[in-house]
Amino acid sequence: MNTIQNVADDTEILLQDGTYTMSSTVWLWLKNDVTIRGASGNRDAVILQGPGYGLPVHEGFGINGRNITIADLTMTNIRNHAISIKSSAAVEATHVYNVHLVDIGTQHIKGSGSDGIEDGVVACSRIGYTDGGVQGDYINGIDIHGAIVWVIRDNEIYNIFGDGSGCEVDLDCGTYQRGGGPAILLWNNASGNVVERNQIIDSFRGIALGFGSGHDGGIVRNNFFYQSEAQRTVPVGPPITGDMGIQLVTTGNVTVEHNTVILGGSYPGAIEVWNPGGHVTIRNNLLTAPIWNRGSVSFSDVGNITDATAADLATAGDPHV
Repeated sequence: MNTIQNVADDTEILLQDGTYTMSSTVWLWLKNDVTIRGASGNRDAVILQGPGYGLPVHEGFGINGRNITIADLTMTNIRNHAISIKSSAAVEATHVYNVHLVDIGTQHIKGSGSDGIEDGVVACSRIGYTDGGVQGDYINGIDIHGAIVWVIRDNEIYNIFGDGSGCEVDLDCGTYQRGGGPAILLWNNASGNVVERNQIIDSFRGIALGFGSGHDGGIVRNNFFYQSEAQRTVPVGPPITGDMGIQLVTTGNVTVEHNTVILGGSYPGAIEVWNPGGHVTIRNNLLTAPIWNRGSVSFSDVGNITDATAADLATAGDPHV
């Protein structure tokens, strides 16, 4: 891992098949045009193994640079974030491709800071938890503050569903909503993002834009959100009913189209809209619950089916009807 941390600009590091220990955060600080990937292209054959969920706080890759690519590998057993992007004027175009991020203590991919993070891509990856792999409710699959012109596409996100404790792993218990955060969250003055062709399976919440702090422009299309059960039995407290499939809060100039949302429980909105920041178009979506207008919001509602059932799918959990 020291070789990676000390890499020069304009370098590609190829990891041979095997398991590598990540005992602490590997910083890619002020690095440019660096690629780290598995040499074989088989993400299951190159495993970056963290030290687990115990303290001290640690992340996998900490990124502050331009054109950093992480590809063709698996990351697991890391207390905080597998990939953590720190916004600054030096950060642009982080690409994550064909990775498997599994059993990560908080957000699997996190973008933080107040400067905005531009031109990111997360594609063709798996992100989630094994059975029993989650600890706490302060969790997301992808959580980017200030995401600007990101593309999040063709990913499978699964079991983003907390343990009911309200903890950040094992701290501040009772603070966070039981069940966890959205599988995909773009917020805090985000803009112009495309979220498409993702499959989100058995997660508490699906895709959220804005989240009360702003998202302008962009499109959410051809995504599949599926919950297989009405409630989930969790380790701490009573069972939890799943939440929404798609949520727009303080979001404007966004189109939501051709998505399928199959809720497992009784949540009243497959898509919900709050406090718009501009025009919103919601069209041609296949939903098992209505579009929930939470506050006399004016939006375009065209061609949506809101009485679908899980039986409309050719196979349970599969996006084909």
